[in-house]
Amino acid sequence: MIRMLMTTLCCGLVIAAAVWAYQENDATRASYSRLKTLEKSISDERERIAVLEVEWAYLNRPQRLRSLARLISDDLWLFPIADTRFGDIEQLSFRPPPVSAWHRNAIDFRRGGPV
Repeated sequence: MIRMLMTTLCCGLVIAAAVWAYQENDATRASYSRLKTLEKSISDERERIAVLEVEWAYLNRPQRLRSLARLISDDLWLFPIADTRFGDIEQLSFRPPPVSAWHRNAIDFRRGGPV
């Protein structure tokens, strides 16, 4: 009787272990498939980025931009940059930032004045 119970129990444990192993195998295969899909997606995105970088470099060629600037310079009022268009830092007047009304009221309140 005990032998039959032990045999049944061991068979049940083997079946449970087989079900668990099958579930883990299935989950591992699903994860591996998802990993391959993500790697393919990343590879495609990197390829698209490389193409966009090449297109950006092509569109920003200095010769092309110069010719476009010549074509539309009258419409946009573009002027060539010359060294005479720059000034010295001393020519700028630095003003303190304006004080808002809220800050003025807060300062008056601290001094005991009206709010």
